[in-house]
Amino acid sequence: MDELPATAPSRKEVRRYYRGLPDSPNLVARSTTTPWNDNGIYERLLDPVGKHAVVPLWNDSTGSLRCKILEAVENIDWNAIDILRCGSTDFKDRDLIRPVILFVSVEPKYTTWLNGRAVALKCCEVLRDHGIHDVEVEIKESRITQCCSDDQDQTESEPSTAKLSPCIPTLQEEGYRRDSIQLSEFLGTKIASYRSPTREGTKGLYVRIRNTETVVALTCRHVIFGPEEENIDVYHDTHNSRGIIQPGNKTYQDTTDFLRDQIYQAQSAIDLGESSTPVPGRRIEYLRGYKDRKESSLKRLEPFESMESRTIGHVLFSPKFGLGRSSPARFRDWALIELDQKKHQTPVQKLENKVPAELAAVLARPQFMFGRHSDQERERKYNMPRGVYTSTQTGVMSEAEMRCPDFEFTVPGKTIVDEDFMRVCMYGSASGASHGVTNTARSVVRRFVDGRPVVSEEWCILGSIQHGARKNFSTQGDSGASIMGDDGRVAAILTCGAQGGNRGIHHISYATPIESLLEDIRDHGYDVEWMGKQDTT
Repeated sequence: MDELPATAPSRKEVRRYYRGLPDSPNLVARSTTTPWNDNGIYERLLDPVGKHAVVPLWNDSTGSLRCKILEAVENIDWNAIDILRCGSTDFKDRDLIRPVILFVSVEPKYTTWLNGRAVALKCCEVLRDHGIHDVEVEIKESRITQCCSDDQDQTESEPSTAKLSPCIPTLQEEGYRRDSIQLSEFLGTKIASYRSPTREGTKGLYVRIRNTETVVALTCRHVIFGPEEENIDVYHDTHNSRGIIQPGNKTYQDTTDFLRDQIYQAQSAIDLGESSTPVPGRRIEYLRGYKDRKESSLKRLEPFESMESRTIGHVLFSPKFGLGRSSPARFRDWALIELDQKKHQTPVQKLENKVPAELAAVLARPQFMFGRHSDQERERKYNMPRGVYTSTQTGVMSEAEMRCPDFEFTVPGKTIVDEDFMRVCMYGSASGASHGVTNTARSVVRRFVDGRPVVSEEWCILGSIQHGARKNFSTQGDSGASIMGDDGRVAAILTCGAQGGNRGIHHISYATPIESLLEDIRDHGYDVEWMGKQDTT
């Protein structure tokens, strides 16, 4: 074992060691003593582990390795443990497989270098005792964040009879498609509780309660219930209903303010142009078209000014935060929203799980295509005809498929690339279209519920690589979004992420497999089933 260094890392190393990660968390300590390369040129990059001896040992939730690691970190204020590859983006390292690191995330400013270093060495000792000699340990500062935002005072307006639309205006009609989906029946829209209308999350999935007329939308409980509320099971009460609005007040206000500002600026530019000599005819024609599109968007939004007009349904049931009954234990964080037919143009029984066509480009990108590694892989079906503005999800992916990637194509010494892993995509209400890769090693997250620590297993996702660096897969506000495999089936629901800075973005995202989540819902007496198109091949 290396000798303890005489001094802690410099302030510069603490702040720049993880430069290149989406939110650059601070370094606390590491088990290695290799001097930090302070040239400031190359950044760091996270990769999934892939095939490694540590994966089956760590993924055994009751096995000795995981239990001993959890014992090793019990005296620091940790919130997540992830096993990932991490290394330099230096071009000379392009043919190298990045080393595997066991990351322990701790709450910012609560763990000293001395304590962190001791824990890192203790974790290393546990790894060596289990025959793992090529995995090091690093302690970093990051918080597990969800989607909550500050509530603001609200004023109510007169109700209206406006309904969500099954269609999205085209770019030619409005030129503002990203926010146009907020008044649609699509998934990926922003929702909020009537009681906390500026704390927004994502409408994730439609399911039907079997043998009934009831259709519900699925999201995370923490989207609907703030940390100040009592942690109890919540059932629908006609005398104390918890309404759900779409979009939340913040999004509605921000969007209408933006549109009014754009209309004003366009008109000002038109007036200025018309008073010029010579008159810039083509410029004025463009500005008038731009102004017309913004006025069209605003006109479509105005009937939804009141929260009542945006109330799409109410909370049918949401169990209290805690561990589910599955093994391994997963954090229970879900809510069912019973949809109001009066607020939907489409009969709710005929709603389909659709996402904006913007996601079609994500699924169709070359780096998302398999087709060369295994004869047993299922055929990918994208369901995105040219000119259609929606993509329809095609069913539920089993956890067995999520957990059993094919490693037969792995070439020793070859750079690990994202084509070698299960690729996923999502339309989050904050991030929009996003795609990434899953990790073979499961993550462990610690939260506090009613003052007590709750440790659960999570599905770990990294964002895609762009211009040599990984993007963030999720952002605060995406909680509740459904995550799809590249065949269009739903694999998981996004719950939270590891955040190193204050920008609300996550360098690691966490999700709950949809199969176990639906089983937990059924265990609570709600026999839900998939709605719409389903791929049965």
